[in-house]
Amino acid sequence: MLNVTAGHSCRSGLPGLCSATPEEVMEGSIAVKVLLFFILLLVLTSEHLLHSAKCNALPESFVTVVWGVVLGGLLWYSPWDDRPAKLDLDAVKFLFKTVLNLFALPIIIFESGWSLRLRDFISQFTYIMLFAILGTVINVAVVALLMYYTSEWHGVEHWRTSLAYASLISSVDPVATLSVFGKLNVDPLLFILVFGESQINDAVAITLFRSINAHPLDSIWTLVGTFFWVLLGSIFFGLVLAALCILVLRFARLGRSPAQAILLIFVSPFFVFSLAEALTLSGIITVLFFSILMGEFSSAHLPAEDMTLCSFLLKQMSDIAQKSIFLLTGIVAVSVVGQHSTGDTSGARFALLMVGFCMVARVIAVVPLSLLANGIKSVVARRLPKERQLLISWRYMLMIWHSGLRGVVSMSLVLEIGSWVDETEGAGTKVELISGTLLLVVCFLLIFGSTIGLCLKCLGIPMGDAVPRGQTLYRVTDDHGCMWKTWESSRHNVLMPLLVGTEGGLREHSVGRLVDSIIRLSRTTAPSTGNGAEGSDDSPSDAAFTGSRSLFNVWALFGTNDPRHCEAAEEFEEDIGDESDARSGGCEGNHAGVTSSSSSDELD
Repeated sequence: MLNVTAGHSCRSGLPGLCSATPEEVMEGSIAVKVLLFFILLLVLTSEHLLHSAKCNALPESFVTVVWGVVLGGLLWYSPWDDRPAKLDLDAVKFLFKTVLNLFALPIIIFESGWSLRLRDFISQFTYIMLFAILGTVINVAVVALLMYYTSEWHGVEHWRTSLAYASLISSVDPVATLSVFGKLNVDPLLFILVFGESQINDAVAITLFRSINAHPLDSIWTLVGTFFWVLLGSIFFGLVLAALCILVLRFARLGRSPAQAILLIFVSPFFVFSLAEALTLSGIITVLFFSILMGEFSSAHLPAEDMTLCSFLLKQMSDIAQKSIFLLTGIVAVSVVGQHSTGDTSGARFALLMVGFCMVARVIAVVPLSLLANGIKSVVARRLPKERQLLISWRYMLMIWHSGLRGVVSMSLVLEIGSWVDETEGAGTKVELISGTLLLVVCFLLIFGSTIGLCLKCLGIPMGDAVPRGQTLYRVTDDHGCMWKTWESSRHNVLMPLLVGTEGGLREHSVGRLVDSIIRLSRTTAPSTGNGAEGSDDSPSDAAFTGSRSLFNVWALFGTNDPRHCEAAEEFEEDIGDESDARSGGCEGNHAGVTSSSSSDELD
């Protein structure tokens, strides 16, 4: 990343690396690694201090970006072999995109799907798609129109540039969203809507941007066809690859080799993401549906303790990936500002305009679509009491609008924008778009990311301790909706015989108690809240998560309140008729005390 020969260039596009000798690269990389891991230690310490101080004013993602800026500054001013040095922008961009696509996104998306509340996701799938597809199209259209008709304020005068930038900036970043929402333990309905939108939305935004970036605005039907090919093809491809991977677990009996089984699951999202991108599909969508099916059926072939260890590994590696990306965002910011700093404030002005445009566009998208979703829910669930129809209240509308964070996905896309921008709009436009996007991402993380908890509290939306352990969007006695009925029919008639078999995948064994002890410890470390949940005679597995420290511990360790995937394992028992404890060993009492919100799957 360090350029020691100013003005030199080479065919690889990485001038700093091309001009350095192997010995110089090794010597410089040692210093970079020392700085990188030292800053990473500071990031971990800072997050602990913020959590201990219960400081919600600064999101952890923003603090990590700040440490990235510090790291970038140190790399910028650090001499290399006693010669002037600076960060090479091409090398930094290459590193950012490489780490994001080859390491960070695959494991972050896979972990989110692995720990997903499947029934909640399926029951709200129609409305998630409504926000993710139609909502993104509305966002792109509104931002592009505002950019085109205010060209005198920022200099972007052509439709193609406006649409391309509107597409990349309409991507609701799943990394930033999961980073903030996961730790707040928000209400299940709000979480699943925002989570689902942030995942599917990327397929729309990325497809639109790459189509416009690669081709002039010729045929709208080509664009529409490409979008549906990417979306539906990615979903199908992810499910097929997941089925193949589960069949490997089944017929290779990897449950007998826990280490190899866990590592296979861990490595699989990187292969799936890379293969999907190579086939011009959406790696994010493919990995999401791959992980959902893997999380649902892996418990049929792995013991409960192995599932828990796998959840732990995925969660911790996902956290490291998030921190790495936010650190690199700070480094990119330093390299862009350092190499193109002319005292011109056009980038800052452009960023502020885009923040305003994004806020206006999100209001225009969220409010009508929420009302449309409420109308559909009222018709579908007309036999239910109003409080059980899961209508999107004005408070939820405001939080969905507020939670449209922009982050590393937008950063990655703006770095891909072609040289046609400078040819169309004039020299320097591409740099202005990149620097403006950097500032926009920081603004969203600081202003919106830091105030999510405050807004939830002011609006009276349940979060943290107010959301009971394992709360879902359905009751056991609720009628099934059409989406869930379709899933259950496919599961019993096709997936169970194919992926599990009539005999099941687990052999009898003695489930270890080390991980179970860790879970029990996590659940009982919270101080007494005075409601009898702590310090009672009930077993730890039956106690509700009433303390904020308890909630944070379990989520921080495993990314879910059911790291053993006991619900899926118990369903396998019911289907196969196996009453032994071999299949769900270690899951006893796992769902005791699990509550549901006043809702029903009849809302599908």
